[in-house]
Amino acid sequence: MVGVLQQINTVPGVMGSLLCNDEGRLVEGVFPPLFDTSMLEEAASAIADGALALEGPTGGADLIDFRFGEARVVVKALTSSYLLLLCAKEVNLQLLSMSLNVAAKKLEKLIAAPKAQTDLKQVSDKTEATVAGLPVLGRGLGLKVQLMKSTSSTYWDNMLETVAISRFSSIQISDHFKTASFKKLKLTNLATKTSKKFPVRVIRDDSEHMFDGKVVISLAAMESLGAKQGDMLMAELDIGGGFLGWEGR
Repeated sequence: MVGVLQQINTVPGVMGSLLCNDEGRLVEGVFPPLFDTSMLEEAASAIADGALALEGPTGGADLIDFRFGEARVVVKALTSSYLLLLCAKEVNLQLLSMSLNVAAKKLEKLIAAPKAQTDLKQVSDKTEATVAGLPVLGRGLGLKVQLMKSTSSTYWDNMLETVAISRFSSIQISDHFKTASFKKLKLTNLATKTSKKFPVRVIRDDSEHMFDGKVVISLAAMESLGAKQGDMLMAELDIGGGFLGWEGR
């Protein structure tokens, strides 16, 4: 954001600029050393406090020009923030307005980017806590893709569409879908919107829990889903679909 404000300051007659949110919190400011942070924070608070008074019958003014003795303060409203500029009294407002329109689009994108990342993290935190061990994805639970090892003994298995999960993961899935048995698992690649049902094998010799939270899939199954190593797939059960249960839970 500093780079955008610095570009605004290159417009002839502009002495400094700052960005604040609609609550009056200073987000960023680029001013000469004469203006300390406390002064900028006071200016940001004043903008937010007077924002409602500046709104008009059509939803508010896009640009406000305050004129003083030897200076002008120009305020441009963004979606959820305000851009304030301290200018010389002779600043070309038409040129400045054109520059601000370009700068506003850049600032809107920069403001939206961290918010989107925060929203995704909040969703991730919430879903991770919903079912211990396995994240909730849509209607199902998330399993991370692990490609079946390519060896002479697994050559033909890799040619077939097969999948395997750990005993722990199978219990978590059963508990989530409130069923005690299943022999098939529906996997969905949310990135490609590709879904398919696979016969599933429960890995019983996993004393070190190396496969918990993972789905070991053959090369053929991986290609049919358009997935790759490390991808997260959504796992679902076809409740009432007549699948026989796995033994020994």
